[in-house]
Amino acid sequence: MPSQPTLPDLAQTISNSTEILTTYLESQNLNLSFDASSASRLPFDAPEHVWNARSDLINATQALHDLALGPAEHLKWQASAAQDLMPIQWLHHFNIASHVPLEGTITYAALAASAHVDENLLKRLLRSAMLSAHLFTEPEPGRVGHSASSRLLATDADLRGLLEFELTILAPALSRTVDAQRKWNFSDASTHTGFNLALEYPDRPFYSYVGENQGKRDALDGAFVEFARTEGWAKKHLLKGFEWESLRDGSKVVDVGGSTGHNSVFLAREFPGLRFVVQDLPGVAAEGQKRLPADMVDAIECQAYDFLQPQPIEDADVYFFQNVFVDHSDAEAVVMLRNTRRAMKKPGAKCIIREPVVPVPGTIPVEDELRIRYVLSLLK
Repeated sequence: MPSQPTLPDLAQTISNSTEILTTYLESQNLNLSFDASSASRLPFDAPEHVWNARSDLINATQALHDLALGPAEHLKWQASAAQDLMPIQWLHHFNIASHVPLEGTITYAALAASAHVDENLLKRLLRSAMLSAHLFTEPEPGRVGHSASSRLLATDADLRGLLEFELTILAPALSRTVDAQRKWNFSDASTHTGFNLALEYPDRPFYSYVGENQGKRDALDGAFVEFARTEGWAKKHLLKGFEWESLRDGSKVVDVGGSTGHNSVFLAREFPGLRFVVQDLPGVAAEGQKRLPADMVDAIECQAYDFLQPQPIEDADVYFFQNVFVDHSDAEAVVMLRNTRRAMKKPGAKCIIREPVVPVPGTIPVEDELRIRYVLSLLK
């Protein structure tokens, strides 16, 4: 693993990266801040060198922060991270963002009355979230307004879905992961997880729970959309990973585990000659069929399918998996692949897999490696 940078090294990286990022933002007349009127994210079409500078800046500032704390204090703050999470969980649960006007401010008393919560508790948790998560502002004593982040919670349903997924499913599951490993002796079965303990859902895998719960299906679908807005999972990478233009008009693509079809809709617009079948659990497939845009109903079909059963479509040109195997045990992944291989009867049929790949430690930026290892930590 490469040697760790020094404080002067990090300061120089921060200076250089800041200059690149600032020059680009000024050229586009953009401002990134937590002010409510700020842009919410760096544009996807920003040049690659700008994205690289952003990544370098994030990694260097985080490393500088950690070094400034020192080993003992850094570990202490890592262990107390739940203290920052709890106010966000509370504010999300009571949907506080929807009760704050998009323009102007509201008093704590009026906000508490509108949301039907305790005013003193609201005040304490809001002020904590302002400090830890840039959620909301208090521009004058006793009055609450939106920050850029809280305004998004009020206006962006997909981002709210991501928070619902993270805060009500993943966070409780992670808190019970150690218990699950002790209970089932490190089993990798999809029914022996922290999720099964946290949500009291024994003997059934996570996606069965989602398939049976409309609210959680909506949250997961929003989470997928929001993940696709991040650089690592941006749809542009879906285009680069395979020569879709090499497929003839009329070619059939089976999007296995494709949720409500967000990838297939994107690809169908880029390649209107292709036809898609999106497979997922019955409830998810039914929801996907209802959500299909009017101009997509002839190009895309949503089909209920259990991944662990034989693949019913044997005339497809492509079988596409994205973030499917990562959510299942190795044994289940083997079953899915065997089922797919047996169904690939058409000459030249392909199986395309888009899953997280664990890098050799220290070979990619810390921010990117940490995201991948975070996904792995969710598996048990």
